[in-house]
Amino acid sequence: MIKFEHPEALWALLLLIPFTGMFLWFMASRKRALRALGDERLIHRLTPDKPTSKHQIKFILFALAYTFLVLALANLQLGRKFEKVKRQGVDLMIAIDISESMLANDLKPNRLAQAKQFVSHLIDELSGDRVGLIIFAGNAYLQVPLTTDYVAVKSLLKTIDTDLAPTQGTAIGAAIRLADEAFEEGQTKYKALLIISDGENHEGDALEAAREAAEKGMLILTVGVGSPEGSPIPIYRGGRPTSERKRDRNGSIVFSKLNEPMLQQIAATGGGNYFRLTQGSSDVKAVVRELESMEQKDIEERMITDYEHKYQWFLAIAILLLTIEYFVTEKRNRMFSDWRIFQSRPRGTGQLVIFLLLSAGLSTGLKAQIFQQKEFIEVRKGNKAYQQGDYVKAEQHFRKADSVFAQNLKAKFNLGASVYRLGRYQQASEIFEEAARLAPDSLTRAMALHNMGNALMQLKEYPKSVEAYKQALRLNPRDEDTRYNLAYALQMMQQDENDQQDQQKMQPSEYAKKLKAQADTLVLKRQYQQAYQLMQQGLRQDETVGYYNDFITRLGEILGIKADES
Repeated sequence: MIKFEHPEALWALLLLIPFTGMFLWFMASRKRALRALGDERLIHRLTPDKPTSKHQIKFILFALAYTFLVLALANLQLGRKFEKVKRQGVDLMIAIDISESMLANDLKPNRLAQAKQFVSHLIDELSGDRVGLIIFAGNAYLQVPLTTDYVAVKSLLKTIDTDLAPTQGTAIGAAIRLADEAFEEGQTKYKALLIISDGENHEGDALEAAREAAEKGMLILTVGVGSPEGSPIPIYRGGRPTSERKRDRNGSIVFSKLNEPMLQQIAATGGGNYFRLTQGSSDVKAVVRELESMEQKDIEERMITDYEHKYQWFLAIAILLLTIEYFVTEKRNRMFSDWRIFQSRPRGTGQLVIFLLLSAGLSTGLKAQIFQQKEFIEVRKGNKAYQQGDYVKAEQHFRKADSVFAQNLKAKFNLGASVYRLGRYQQASEIFEEAARLAPDSLTRAMALHNMGNALMQLKEYPKSVEAYKQALRLNPRDEDTRYNLAYALQMMQQDENDQQDQQKMQPSEYAKKLKAQADTLVLKRQYQQAYQLMQQGLRQDETVGYYNDFITRLGEILGIKADES
């Protein structure tokens, strides 16, 4: 048995959220300061000995050390001594109906969800009783045998769903017999069965099973879930309800109603009472009072009475991590300068990095050349406007600088960046293409082609963007940013080709078009049922009729609305 002596101390772990926020703000501020000096990639190349990841490593070490300190404060304890303890209580089996009718939403969000919430609240009120769990639909299944581990019961309760039932129905009789088998053999009292169901579509042996169980000393209580007026049963897909409703073989919407008389008869036969579960209320207290009125028995269980403290483990790990964090300095150790431990981005970081590069990796220009030549006044004004996010004003200044000296590569680069930020990607790609022609060296030309590829990517001109990235990599094979973007562009190009092929395959045949025209004529005559059946028949004969799936779905919704109104 494992537990924390002071579990409330674990709330201190929530402080990691503001700590992380402060660290991210610090890194963002530091990044903005670097951008003010020049292009980040050029600065990193001009300062190769500058560490790129030590801030992150120090923060991770600090966060881990803080986590282990909190765990040490909470004081993990391991049970080492067991003793037998006797408590007063009864054995209670809870049988929950998981048939599809329990998905009806006359109780919000549906009957099954309300039933599970009721059971959870009931378990919270129990003390000393042993609890077991049964689910049933077309048959009954034991989920949890009798136990005093309420936490385990509530944990398994959350997993209960209608998908667990291989066959449909409401086999209450099978649930009663399974509960009888789950109790201790020969036990003639101290046992109760709580059945939670809408009572619909029951098998014919429920009353007989209840009578046999009562003769063996079992008390049977029933809880009705739903409303006598009934409700349609929504069809679920992916765990979510859709607008479609369950229909019978004739195409009519199925209404599920609470069968109170049957549940009342079962409770009366089993010597117990019937309770009605309604929206916003529950009879938990009434059920507990019913159980407390039963004769109690001594329930013996083994409990841990002595625990061993293990906070020392976490404290030692925290001290070790803080020691390592202290020795990770902000400067790179020359002795290990050739070690590639602190690479800025390892291989295989995946599609997320590619997306970030596409959205934020656009070069803002060759500002690093500020150390080599005096900038034009207009370029400096444009840089300031760009940093402030005023891309319209930045474009105006860079265009003035470009008109004064068309060979100014810095103005050309920054003009392309401004136009890109304004969403004019075609114009940006043309500007970066011209910048690539003017570039004096392979590194600068590779950067221009990289940005050109980004602009073409935004235009969804994937073949052209692939070619731009390939040219950039030929000039600078070590640029991992471009390599990631090339992989992404190739993936998007393949996806685009697949989408075009799928669209061509899904064009309706002549038969499908004629069938749709006939259905339209029936709709004009308000013969929705005939139109729906015609399209369903066509689907079975020609799969291209699926091209009109939206039309068929709307017909189904219209038929459902008409059934509700009737």
